[in-house]
Amino acid sequence: MNVLPKTKAIDVTHFPLVVLILPPTMDGSYADVLEEDTKAILSARTKYVSVTDTAAVAGMTDAKTRKRMGEWAKSREEDFKRWQAANALVVGSAIVRAGISAVHWFAPPAVPTLVETDFAAALAFLRGHAVRVGIPTDGIDAFAATRKARLSG
Repeated sequence: MNVLPKTKAIDVTHFPLVVLILPPTMDGSYADVLEEDTKAILSARTKYVSVTDTAAVAGMTDAKTRKRMGEWAKSREEDFKRWQAANALVVGSAIVRAGISAVHWFAPPAVPTLVETDFAAALAFLRGHAVRVGIPTDGIDAFAATRKARLSG
């Protein structure tokens, strides 16, 4: 595996599982950071799966930011198809689900994507896709164990 460049918002501790924990609010400057971090991950040229935790999100991003993120995702579609095996978004909020639906409407996901309310189901989805394409699952398992220990302790 290639060494991953440093990222600001995306956690690559458990790579090939990429973890994104969204902040309460997202604007254009946060979109800048996400774009740069994603470019760094794609530059590793290694297959991965990703999970996004939206629990902290307090509201929907503005239309301009949603459109920008959708356009950017669409512009990198071939990279995602090549390197990202699957994506899961853990979303408890109906408002956040609406925002994600708006982005997906403009730019349908290029890879198998699950929007789920339960982390265990999201990780099981990612594990299944990882196994299918030969990605090691130890990062998914380590993340799940760490998350479980943090929640029970």
